[in-house]
Formats: sequence, structure tokens, C-alpha cells
Amino acid sequence: MIDSPTNRKSILSYCEKLLIMIKIGWVFYSDEHRKDIETIVSLSKDKGTLDELGLGSIRDAFANKFFPGTTTIQTRAKYFLIIPWILNDIYKKNVEFNAFRTLLKIEEVKVINSLKQSEDQDGLIGKEAGEDLQRFPSSVYWSGLKKFDILITDISLSQMSSFFSRQKNRESFSQKRLTKEDKLSSDFNETTERYYLVCDGLPKYPGLKDLKFQLDGNEALFLKRKILESQPNSLFAYILRGNHYKVSELSSFKDLVEYIGPGNAFSEYLHSALLFDTVMKGCYIRYNMKVSEIGGIDNPETWKDRWAFYLESISKINISPGMFNDYFTEFGIRRSPREFCRNWISAVTMKPINPNIIDNLIKNRELTLKHRERARLSNPAVAKKAELPISISVEQNSQEVHYLSYRFNVARKLLSDLFIGLNSTDNA
Repeated sequence: MIDSPTNRKSILSYCEKLLIMIKIGWVFYSDEHRKDIETIVSLSKDKGTLDELGLGSIRDAFANKFFPGTTTIQTRAKYFLIIPWILNDIYKKNVEFNAFRTLLKIEEVKVINSLKQSEDQDGLIGKEAGEDLQRFPSSVYWSGLKKFDILITDISLSQMSSFFSRQKNRESFSQKRLTKEDKLSSDFNETTERYYLVCDGLPKYPGLKDLKFQLDGNEALFLKRKILESQPNSLFAYILRGNHYKVSELSSFKDLVEYIGPGNAFSEYLHSALLFDTVMKGCYIRYNMKVSEIGGIDNPETWKDRWAFYLESISKINISPGMFNDYFTEFGIRRSPREFCRNWISAVTMKPINPNIIDNLIKNRELTLKHRERARLSNPAVAKKAELPISISVEQNSQEVHYLSYRFNVARKLLSDLFIGLNSTDNA
């Protein structure tokens, strides 16, 4: 696995040689080959991520509990239908699938160009990049399509070429054994179009000419049904089942927690997730403060003010090192991030606080996750290149820092699309 800590150092050292080769020139033998190389090269780039100190597994576990099937780069609910429509179209129009990736890209670019002509372009992936887009909607939504059982075969995009080829061969074999009466029967076309990839009930594809970004009533009902059936115990389903349309109008995850309130299956999870954000964003505030000092960038005094504000805020709440242990166990969180969280809470609740313990904790955590040459707290040259804030956002002229939203911002937009479509059905 590329992302495993044990392999990271050897891969990154290899990347230095790889980057030199790329500057000279690199021959890609397939699209999959190119994507693999790009993944490896991306590890060598000095860039901030939401998982700078390795808390992503905890963040994602809460997010998956609330909004399964979503990712941070999803934009509109309609893609959950557009991608299956494209796949169906490719299967029907082609006999050979050796160039499946090319066929898929062509169709996705057609969708981009079509939607660019419409009034509603909010969230259009590839609006600016077009055919030069690095990551197309199919890869962005693939996992969610499987999670919602819209794609009912558990395969990856890279396996689609062989999957379609096998299904086409089976279909051809079956047709040869059918009688003329079979081929004339009313359900023949429906049977041959069913190749066990896309679920039953998918609304009819309107075609590029009539394609609109907003879900219509039937499309919204279909997607709602799939979410309720596939993820009945999620917060996503709870909101849709109860027609809580006001959720799509809320501005923050904190507002969501307050809106849901006490007394249901999600209350404790939501409050704990909000508390995790409140407590653990401090390590990123301190991280940014130290990077600012070491790199001589931004304004260290501003970060010191934010750090002081953070310490004051957590002093008013009751926290303990083991407060998240039950969630770590339920979510199957590995030992390393567990220990870091416990040690962090211990460090910031000490009386008095020892800055050296806190700073060493963050520095050692970064070194554990990164190659020494990429660790900003260990390499001033790297720290100087940093763009703050890293892994958090800050309000202008304020000490307020925002860290985790658990994909609520994405879910809110998807829910807005769904409720608009469902409302159009109610008024029809």
C-alpha cells in the first residue's frame, strides 16, 4: 500500500529519482499506469492536507457514520445518475471495450460541454479544465455509487473494461441460443440491457440535449429511495426520512448538531464529533504557530493569540484523555492516532501547561507521518515554503478557527438538490 507508513520513506526516496525521469520524459503505457505514477509523485509534493497530523481516520469514521457515500469533492446530487447513464450508454453503443477509459472520458467531456450551456452550472466539475480535468466525476462518485447500491457490482473503474467485455460475450452467447419467438417477445430488450452493473429503477436518461443539473421529481425519489434502502441507519437517511429540509439551509456542523438536538440515535455521536473538533483543532493551531515561527512567515503573534483563545475555550469544558476511547474502539482506529489524541488531551489539561511537551508531541507526530525532509517542524527550509493556514481555516480578524465539518458542507448541497427535486414532486 502506498499510504502505509512503513513504505512511505522508501517510496519518497524513489520519487526523487522519478521526478528527474519525468523532467526528461516519461512514457505512459496506459491510463492506469499514468494514474499510478501520478499518485506516487504526489506523495513527494510539499502540500498541506486535512490529515497533516494523521487524524483523518477519525474524521472519516465520524463522517461515514453521518454521511456515507460522500466525499469532500462531490458537488451535485445529479452525478449519482449521470455516471450510470454514461455507463449504460457506453455498453449499448460499443462492442469492444479495450479503450474503456477513453470512451468514458469522451462521454464525460460531452456532459461537461452540455451543462456549460445551461443556466445552472453551480458545482460543474470540469467547467474550466474541460478535457484536461485531472479527476473526472466518475472517479469522484464511484465509491458513493456502490455505497448507495446504484452500482450493484463491486468493481473498480480499472476493472470495467474486462467486466463489460465478459458481459458482452455472455450476451452474445445467449442471443445465439434464443429462438425467433424469444427475440420478438416484449421483455427481450429489457433482458438484454440488464448486465448486472446498474440497479433496477434508474430513471430514463433524458439525453445530452435535455440534460439539467437539478434533479427532477422522479430522479430525486429514486436517489432518496436508494439512500434509505442502502444506508438506513445513517444521518443522511434520518434527514431524508423525516423531510428535514431545513438542514440544507444550515451554515455549519455546529448548527446541525443544535438542530438535530437530543433524544435520537445520532445525538451522542454528533456532540462527540463536535467535541473532538473543539479539542483536537488545538494541535493544528499550535502546528501553524510553530511553522510560522520556524519559517518566519505569516504573523506568529496572531497565531499565539489564537492559541491562547483555544486554551481558554477548552478550560471551560470537561475533557479527559480517555473521553473518545469508546468511539476509537467502535471505529477500529489504529493505535497511533489513538495515542496521539490521548497524549494531546493530557498535555493541554496539565496544570500548568508545559509548552515543550506540547511542541515535542506535535513534532514527533509529524516525523512519524512524514519523511524528515518534508517535516516542516524539523526542516526550516520546508517551513519557509508553507502557506498558512494548514489543515484549518480561520475567520478574518478573529481568533476563531474552523477545523472539521465531517463532510456536512457536501451533504448539505446534495440534500438541497434532493429536497428541491422532491418538492417539485409534491407540487406536481
